[in-house]
Amino acid sequence: MPKRLLGVKDNELFTWGKNDRGQLAGGSTSTAPNGVPTSRGTGWTKVSAGDEHALALKSGGTGSTNVQLFVWGAKGAGRLGIGSLSVFQEAEFQVTPGREASNSNDWAEISAGSVHSMGLRNGNEAAGFELWAWGFNASGHVGNSTSNKQFSPVRINTAGAANTKWKTIAGGTEHSLAIRSDGSLWAWGSYEYGRLTTDWGGSFAPRSGNRTAPFRIGTDTDWKAVSAGTNHSLALKSDGTLWAWGLNDSGQLGYTATDTLRTLRGVTFRGRKTPGQVGTDSDWDKIYAVLTTVWRSGPTGLFGLGGGILPVSWVLVRPWTGLGN
Repeated sequence: MPKRLLGVKDNELFTWGKNDRGQLAGGSTSTAPNGVPTSRGTGWTKVSAGDEHALALKSGGTGSTNVQLFVWGAKGAGRLGIGSLSVFQEAEFQVTPGREASNSNDWAEISAGSVHSMGLRNGNEAAGFELWAWGFNASGHVGNSTSNKQFSPVRINTAGAANTKWKTIAGGTEHSLAIRSDGSLWAWGSYEYGRLTTDWGGSFAPRSGNRTAPFRIGTDTDWKAVSAGTNHSLALKSDGTLWAWGLNDSGQLGYTATDTLRTLRGVTFRGRKTPGQVGTDSDWDKIYAVLTTVWRSGPTGLFGLGGGILPVSWVLVRPWTGLGN
């Protein structure tokens, strides 16, 4: 699990924790962790962190429509989108998309997977945005119909729709999720442990195949938000209900899920092959599937509120407007 944190407060970016790969920005690396939030300047609006890299959006200022994408940290496998030279990028570096892009000042959303990255740009909330992705791609989770590493951003579309528009995205460890502007839910990458559901008609034989381009999950058009973890996925619908699927070995789905996903050396891994509703509440607002687990079980409800399987209780020590772990 990443050992550093990033936060945006009043448009000021703070970083703290481990910095041996330049994960904290600022132009340097260090084997000694920084235990105090350190400012990286103002103008920042959003931040997202992978295992050893980070993405952040920076505004051109009050009244400006320019929003630029900056990256830093480990460069391996192209996760920063700025080529394959050197090992680390210790200081914030602006990303310029490929030759298809008309400019690089119109980013709207970002999501860092473990070793790949995603971003939305060139659009608006009503009509949707273009989806761009880059980085490690062995399981096809970049989504450009290959399994090759992508060292610069490439545009992602759905089959038969060259100008696909999207409204929200989420990068996990080996899979990606996104919602199109019409409210439909899409996924791609590794289907192991039920990350992608069974809607594509496949089985869960370990490592026997991946989806290298987006495919649609179900037929619903009321999806609102998504979050991708290591081996599980979360989603919100517009009615405020919470849904989850994938591996449930630590109770990360938030409900009892008994579908057999995989048997390895006599151990059966169980979870959910299709989206299942978590409880009956309809007032969920935000979700965050940590790249380990977002739920936890234990005799005293570790990180929760009592025993058994319960939601994590997140405690924010400052009124951050954006966080990355």
